[in-house]
Amino acid sequence: MDEPAALNKPVILIADDEPVPLAAMSNALTRRYGEDYRIVAHSSPRAALDVLERLKGEGEQVALLIADQWMAEMTGAEF
Repeated sequence: MDEPAALNKPVILIADDEPVPLAAMSNALTRRYGEDYRIVAHSSPRAALDVLERLKGEGEQVALLIADQWMAEMTGAEF
């Protein structure tokens, strides 16, 4: 059986520890780019890094990383 089409799309990964901006960014990107990209959002940068590592291990394409610069666990530059 073929994989669902969503799993074949490159990923846009968002990390922001503030839920309102994270939801707004995720919703905006899904509306604009959801046909061509899979939008993955996490409120924990460490969880997002775990997902990034899993995606890498599965050979998934990651097109873009978006991170809030001022998160409690780490800065966006550290991410």
